[in-house]
Amino acid sequence: MSGQFSERVNIIINLAREEAARLKHDYIGTEHLLLGIVKEGTGSAVQVLANLEIDIDEIARRLEESVSDGGTMVMPETTLPMTPRAKKTLERAKIEAHNSNAAQT
Repeated sequence: MSGQFSERVNIIINLAREEAARLKHDYIGTEHLLLGIVKEGTGSAVQVLANLEIDIDEIARRLEESVSDGGTMVMPETTLPMTPRAKKTLERAKIEAHNSNAAQT
């Protein structure tokens, strides 16, 4: 799936995978994607949060607190599957990016 996206989105997906593994989850969910966006630190989502004077580090901390420790993960980090909701979120983001670029031309 990651071959369909920009380099920055692929970085976010990889960061999400790392976060899922660190939290010992056996999946990549939207919570991990949000952590990936925050950890990557650039892009419009982070800029919007900064403009709203929202502390990015606080978001990451609270998000990590809200997801439980997955216990013991037995699957390699590279094979973590993405949840259907995470896949749908990425697909919607791809469509929005395409529509946004089309509207600007």
